[in-house]
Amino acid sequence: MLRKLLLDWIDEGAGNEEFQQARRLRQNMAHLTLVGKLIEENHTVAYPIRGRSMRIFIEHDRDKVVLAPFAPEKLRRGDVVLARISAERFVLHRIIHAEGELLTLMGDGNLNETEHCRRCDVSALAVGFLRKGRKKPDRTSGWKWRIYSELWVRLSTCRKSLLLAWRLKERLLRCVGLQADTYRRALPTFKHPIAPDTKMRFNPSFESRNVCGEFVVINFTQEPIDFCQLIHFNETAADIYQHFQQKDFNIKDITDYLTENYDVGQHEAETSVRAMIDDLRPTRLLLLP
Repeated sequence: MLRKLLLDWIDEGAGNEEFQQARRLRQNMAHLTLVGKLIEENHTVAYPIRGRSMRIFIEHDRDKVVLAPFAPEKLRRGDVVLARISAERFVLHRIIHAEGELLTLMGDGNLNETEHCRRCDVSALAVGFLRKGRKKPDRTSGWKWRIYSELWVRLSTCRKSLLLAWRLKERLLRCVGLQADTYRRALPTFKHPIAPDTKMRFNPSFESRNVCGEFVVINFTQEPIDFCQLIHFNETAADIYQHFQQKDFNIKDITDYLTENYDVGQHEAETSVRAMIDDLRPTRLLLLP
C-alpha cells in the first residue's frame, strides 16, 4: 500500500534489523552532509542532539545545537565543532588541543576517548544550544556556557564520579516522574478532513534536496534552519512533490496521477493521498485556503 509516503515509510527490507540500522546510518549521513552544505551557503542550523557524549550540559534527544559558519584558522581549544572523523562518522565534540592543522577532540561526557581530525574536516561551529525546549539559545559566548566549560575542563580528573552522579540523578527524577525524557512538542491535529476538490499548493518557502540518495524537503523561512522540521520523502512521494511543486492541485489530481503512473487502484490511491495530506498538514508544507 502507498499509505506510508513520509519519514516512516517502510519498504520490503524494513523487517530486517540490519537493514533498518543501515538505513538509519545512511539517513544520518545525509542529514549531516546537508548540514555542511547549508553552512557553506552561510546558513545557521538547529540540529537535534543524538548521543550522550556531550553530557552534562547537553542531553540526548532533548536539546538542539545551533551550528554556524566559521573561519577554520580561528578554531581554538574549547570550541565545540561538528567534524567528520571518518568516511561514515561525524562527531559533535569539544576541541581539547589544536596544533597547526591538527585538532584533538573529546566529548564532555567521555572519560578518555579522543578523536583526531584536520581543520578542513570541521563542518560547523557550535554557537549555541537550545535546551529543554526553550526557544532562546544558550550562546557559547554567554556567561553560562563559559563558566560551565571552564569548570568542566578543569574537573576532568573527577569527571567519572560527576557523570555517575548525574546519571543517577537523571534516573531518579525519571522514576518519580519529575523529568521527561524529551521536550518535543506535539504536532497539532486536525479534526476536519479536506474536501476532494479543495485546492492546495506546496509552500515555495520549502526547498527540496537530494543528499546521499535521500530526498528531503526543508523549511527556509527562518534562521536557524530547524532540522526537526526536515521532511523525508520516498521515491513515490518525491515524484508527487516534484510533479506538483509549482501547481495548484487537489486530492483528486494526485489520486489520478498515481493511478495513471503506478499499479494501484483508485480507492487505495485516494486513501494513501489522504493519509499523506494529513501527515503534511502540521508541517506547513501545504498551503490551504
